[in-house]
Amino acid sequence: KRDQIRKKLAQKNGISETNTLTFFSITDLAHTDLYSEKESEDFQISIIKKIFNITSNCLLIFHPRISPERFSKLRNLYKTKIVNESLPNLSSAIDIFMAFGETSAEEYLLPIGIKNIILFRDRMDLYGRYNHFKNLFLFKYEKRDGYEFLRKEIKMNFLNNNPEYILDK
Repeated sequence: KRDQIRKKLAQKNGISETNTLTFFSITDLAHTDLYSEKESEDFQISIIKKIFNITSNCLLIFHPRISPERFSKLRNLYKTKIVNESLPNLSSAIDIFMAFGETSAEEYLLPIGIKNIILFRDRMDLYGRYNHFKNLFLFKYEKRDGYEFLRKEIKMNFLNNNPEYILDK
């Protein structure tokens, strides 16, 4: 199943099915009242640019609460890298999941072995419930260490081959 999903994503989105596959989750930061809608979009575009400077084998997924009419600038810039399938249907293909701040996805992705790189502004952006997982990595978004960690994982071609997690390989 993992190989089938990766092959389909590679054909549809122009990525490599044999290299580290990173997903970045676009989050609705405007709901926090810390960002406007435009600030939320621009801020996440700046993060995505840094990720794509490290790897082109990255796909973008929107939080389900974000309607298709929102984030039009981001959607236009990265239209070939956006996936519309639900995260649970794609999770077996993911090696590294990235997001700004904690999302409910960690609750699902951490236990199945996917490396999670969570970027944050302030510690208050994080709930801390999952800090005991060895595959959770937290970095301040404006510092280089999070992006350097990603670069190292990409260079090593990290693949999530957790045998307890990979189904029908």
